[in-house]
Formats: sequence, structure tokens, C-alpha cells
Amino acid sequence: MIRAFIAVEVDAFSGITDFMDELKQSPTHLKTVEPENMHITLRFLGDISEDKAKELSNSLRALESESIFSFGVSSAGAFPSVKNPKVIWAGIEEGGELSAIRKKVEDICDASGMGRDRREFSPHLTLARVKDRKIRGIRPIIERYRDAYFGTVRVSEVKLKKSVLTPNGPVYSDIASIELKG
Repeated sequence: MIRAFIAVEVDAFSGITDFMDELKQSPTHLKTVEPENMHITLRFLGDISEDKAKELSNSLRALESESIFSFGVSSAGAFPSVKNPKVIWAGIEEGGELSAIRKKVEDICDASGMGRDRREFSPHLTLARVKDRKIRGIRPIIERYRDAYFGTVRVSEVKLKKSVLTPNGPVYSDIASIELKG
């Protein structure tokens, strides 16, 4: 079995890394996302067989007819709230292209017998996970970046990713990479 998800990768850029560096300086224990692991999940698949991964790899090729697009990364927040943060995120500004790709990914997953994701799609970039019960110094940092514009991300690929959980955090690798048309 393979723990897998479908995503678009996001290269770390200075606005995001500045925010993450400030978070690391807070007295609260948290784990920031490694720059090479930054992504926006289009669909979490959980444990799937190698055969299902191959089938999905082939089915996702339908996305090759989709055009390259961009979206903005702006604002900062936390789940479930800024007062009680467990996950710290940056928001996504988009003109609908990311949501359209997500819908097509859902259609592909549904056609392959995996059904549709029942959760509403809420595109965001996870930046850190809080590991401490005592939250100290994070709220002012998040609020300082609440209205920030971090930059623009260009999406030219959708990836089927494998995730291996380790004590030092997840290790991701590509199962398939689907290039969008230029």
C-alpha cells in the first residue's frame, strides 16, 4: 500500500520564508514545512494499492490538456483559529483555475471508483504545525501577516505523490507528474 495524494507543488519564496522564519523565533514549539515539501493538496487519497496508483497515473494524463496557470499567495491564518492554532497557513487567491483542476481531479478519482471527497475544497498552503499546548508569541506574528501578499505561484504540473511518514516528518516522492500545456 502507498499513502498518496494529488497536489500542485509550491516553490518556497522570500515572503513565505520570512513569515516562517518569524514563526520559528516564537517561543512556541512548532514544526515548519520543509521548503521542498510545500504543496497544495488537491486530493488526499490515503492508502492505495500500487495498481490503483498506476491506474490513477494514467487517468490523470487527462489533465495534460489543461493550461498552465498562476495564483497569488496572500494572507495568513490558522486552523482551527488564531487563538488556538494547530496549523498555520497562507491563503490562496485564484481566478478559479485551481478549483477547476481540483474538480477534474475529483471527476477522475470518482471515475476510478474512489468516490468524491466529501470535504469542501479550501485551498491553502500549510506552513507549520503547532506542537505545543502553550501557545506563546504566535498570534501577533500571524496577525502581522494577516493581510500580507506573499507572491505569485506558477503551476505547470499536477503530481501524484507518495508520502512516507517518519519521526522527522513526511518524505514525499513523485509517483507521476502531469505537465500542463504551455
